[in-house]
Amino acid sequence: MITTVLIDVDDTLLDFTLGERIALRLSFEQLSLPFDPVYASIYHDVNETWWRRYDMGEATIQQVLIERFVDLFRRIGRPMPLQFAGIYEENLRAQHAFVLGAKGFLSRLRAAYRVYAVSNGRASVQERRLRESGLGRMVDGVFVSETIGFHKPQPQFFEYIARSVEGYSPATTVIVGDSLSSDIAGGVAAGIRTVWYNRFHKPLVGDSVPDFTSDDFHAIERYIASL
Repeated sequence: MITTVLIDVDDTLLDFTLGERIALRLSFEQLSLPFDPVYASIYHDVNETWWRRYDMGEATIQQVLIERFVDLFRRIGRPMPLQFAGIYEENLRAQHAFVLGAKGFLSRLRAAYRVYAVSNGRASVQERRLRESGLGRMVDGVFVSETIGFHKPQPQFFEYIARSVEGYSPATTVIVGDSLSSDIAGGVAAGIRTVWYNRFHKPLVGDSVPDFTSDDFHAIERYIASL
């Protein structure tokens, strides 16, 4: 029987894709740069690529935060303003809309299990988003990679959780998240059950195969209850 649920924040509970699109547009506008909506799609792909590199240990967090914008501006054929990364991060902190249905999902989980938010996001960004969205009050605890010093899928991230959560056991723990390279890969390596919240219907790639996949919160609840 499952007693503990680890749940990712971005694009699992909070709508990060929407937030990054709004933050990007605002950043262009604040610097009086022309903005084309296609830039958001380009940035989304570039950002995902850099975060996967981070997950795999191929890039540092400092590289991710800068090089994603270097790539973006290279692709749109414009010089990158030096202050762009900082302005974007400040705008991103203010974005904390929930994924449709996520609040109810989280509330129902909390009534039956211990629930912990687990995130690879920047501590300064996530702390404000968790506070202003109310998400921080809806879980039993929060684990952010920058604060811990390790990130999903690194085993040390999950070892830190195991030491911090009283009565933690891999056999009674499940992780729910949208990322194959961080949430699922990390959960598999940590010996816990894994649920891939595949909201955008992405193809299954890589060696880490989730125990369950769905884009429906109710189906995920039923699966967890069956374990």
